[in-house]
Amino acid sequence: KASSESLTHGAIYASAPRITGIIHIHHQGMWEWALDRFPTSGKEWAFGTPEIAIEISRLLRDPEIIETGIIVMGGHESGLLFFGSDIEEAGKLTLDILKQYLHE
Repeated sequence: KASSESLTHGAIYASAPRITGIIHIHHQGMWEWALDRFPTSGKEWAFGTPEIAIEISRLLRDPEIIETGIIVMGGHESGLLFFGSDIEEAGKLTLDILKQYLHE
């Protein structure tokens, strides 16, 4: 059975063919710290809905957002998306951002 986030992950893959790895985590403190510090989807877009998938696709029209490799899910409390050219790149970014959070 597909996850409720399948549409969101599919939107990322469809928006940027170079992305082949996505990590989706839930961390309340890191989410609060990252809100609006990194690209953030609107708070009105709930997780698992077609609307959040459309919002993610809209955000990823900006090549700079693709390069950041992170989207904070404004309407999905504690939800963060990390992505890259492969799972290793996404994982490294996840750990790098976690280190930034822990050291501030």
